[in-house]
Amino acid sequence: GVNSRNPHRPPPSSVNTGGITEIMAEGGELEFVKRIIHDSLQLKKRLRWYSCMLGKKCSLAPLKEELRIQVPKVAHTEFYQGRTMRWALAWSFYDDVIIPNPP
Repeated sequence: GVNSRNPHRPPPSSVNTGGITEIMAEGGELEFVKRIIHDSLQLKKRLRWYSCMLGKKCSLAPLKEELRIQVPKVAHTEFYQGRTMRWALAWSFYDDVIIPNPP
């Protein structure tokens, strides 16, 4: 996959505590979330919001593009916890949902 990490940045200091079946998905993060998007296209308005949390910033743009064509409401934000960053992506098939502004 594409490495979105700045080469001058030190490696992460976190310890991975997930089992191999919990942290690995065929095709990686991008394909895993694309499968969730595909499922949401089948279920559509059975849920008000669909969401995922991403560990790689480089996954965000292609997923937003995947959603942009078929979904009326898409939102994203960033989470910062110490030196760790994560990205959240949410989408809805309801035109009337309000996307709140982050605090």
